[in-house]
Amino acid sequence: MTTKKPAKGSGKAKCVCPFCEVELPSGEVLLCKSCNVVLDTCPSCKNTVPKKATKCPECGAKLKSE
Repeated sequence: MTTKKPAKGSGKAKCVCPFCEVELPSGEVLLCKSCNVVLDTCPSCKNTVPKKATKCPECGAKLKSE
C-alpha cells in the first residue's frame, strides 16, 4: 500500500514511498530521499508509483510514457 488513509479530521491522504514506506512531503515532483527514487502519482487511484512505471501496480491504470 502506498497511500495511507487520512486520520479523522485531517482531510488529506499521506504519500508514502512504495519501496521503503517513508512518508513523503506533498509536492509536484516526489523524491524519496531515503532510497533516492523519483516518484509520481497515479492519476487514477492517486497512489505513489515509480516515475518510470508504465502501469500502476495498485490499480493497473496505464501511466503516461515520456
